[in-house]
Amino acid sequence: MSVRTKILGTATLVALAAAPLTPALAQSGPQADLVPVQAEAQYSDSDLESFVDAAMKVMALRQTYQARLQGAVNEKQQQALVRQAQEEMKAAIVQTDGIDVPTYTAIGEAAQADDALSQRITAMFQERMPGDGAQPSDDG
Repeated sequence: MSVRTKILGTATLVALAAAPLTPALAQSGPQADLVPVQAEAQYSDSDLESFVDAAMKVMALRQTYQARLQGAVNEKQQQALVRQAQEEMKAAIVQTDGIDVPTYTAIGEAAQADDALSQRITAMFQERMPGDGAQPSDDG
């Protein structure tokens, strides 16, 4: 895989992190609708690190379920897989230290609206991406 494949770009990366959950979270209760989009400056590095940790889990699940969805034989099976994926994504967020689902959603939405926040998050993603362009590993 090339570096370009791993690092998708600021807007795409943030959108991928937040997008799979948006419809599911809107249905998860009134609290999801009450979380305002906050300005970039209101999120600490710790908040954003938790978001990135959770987002990486969400993106891995999303990738897994995309493959499974392609193999679904009918719409009913696809819908069941989507529900299962959404539940697993929510669980992955909740199991991540320092973040909950409403905060995850709020940060994702804020990042889509705020270039500075999006760039901060992308930098954190890039720090965590394996194989950041370095040559294959040496044994020493």
